[in-house]
Amino acid sequence: MSATPPASTPPASTVSAPGPTAPGPGHMRRVATASFIGTAIEFYDYYIYGTAAALVLDEAFFPELSRTAGTLATLSTFAIGFAARPLGAAVFGHFGDRVGRKGVLVVSLLMMGLSTGLIGLLPGYATLGVWAPVLLVLLRVVQGLGLGGEWGGAALLAVEHAPQKKRGLYAAAPQMGSPVGYFAATVTFLVMSSVLDDGAFQSWGWRIPFLLSFVLVAVAVLGAATFFVARWSDRVGRRKLIIAGAAFGVVWGAVLFPLLDTRNYFLIAVALSGALLCMGIIYGPAGAYLPELFATRVRYSGAGFSYNLGGVLGGAAAPHSPCPSTWREARL
Repeated sequence: MSATPPASTPPASTVSAPGPTAPGPGHMRRVATASFIGTAIEFYDYYIYGTAAALVLDEAFFPELSRTAGTLATLSTFAIGFAARPLGAAVFGHFGDRVGRKGVLVVSLLMMGLSTGLIGLLPGYATLGVWAPVLLVLLRVVQGLGLGGEWGGAALLAVEHAPQKKRGLYAAAPQMGSPVGYFAATVTFLVMSSVLDDGAFQSWGWRIPFLLSFVLVAVAVLGAATFFVARWSDRVGRRKLIIAGAAFGVVWGAVLFPLLDTRNYFLIAVALSGALLCMGIIYGPAGAYLPELFATRVRYSGAGFSYNLGGVLGGAAAPHSPCPSTWREARL
């Protein structure tokens, strides 16, 4: 009498352990939005140079040349930016493949934004002589390097976080940034040329679209800090990062107002970027940190009340309590 054969069990190789939870739709939308905004900012910075080159840069940086020769010279500097893009793609791609996409992508955004803002601050030929066009070319090269490094990182950020069957859809997000950046650059120059007379526009009005890049950089720093620090808090802990952000805020507060008092656009941009970086370090993890402090039955009220109470203490009260001397001066 033969023994009953044991019940068959599936081979171990066919039983798969549950993997990590896939990113939810909300996370994927945020990644796609971030890649779109980053690319739009990059191409805004890139295209305003082309518009300015066709309108005013010849008179500001090549006044010794004829009108035609000056225009050709400025358009040549525009072309130099395109030549620098493959080099930027190679350099940033190298580091992005080895040390990670996100940090390298942020560096490329900062390079592009800061170089664009510095073009808006760059004195013309009348002040610097031949150094003015030389520095203009160098800043244009930095623009090209930044854009060359940014596009690949933005595209990978969208594709690598997308579902397998929707990669084409999500990869379209950074592609849409280019026409939006072009449109924003064109509209900005159109507005400036419409509200200013020709003399004011030729003298200083053309610089405003470039200087706006400092604002965009500050916003990008806040967004990047909020997103990346929030992800980092899952590894090192939210409390540590919030304490570090608060400590950084105390230190930065000592230099913030002296930098603002300089009335220098670049230093003001540095001051605001540092303040927004500090805010992002705290703000990113706070969305998870506060709800985690409370039990489920009181989590909605506890998290919401503590968040908004902090806004009262830090937002409404702060302008009225810098130091006793302020109140003494107000009474006088």
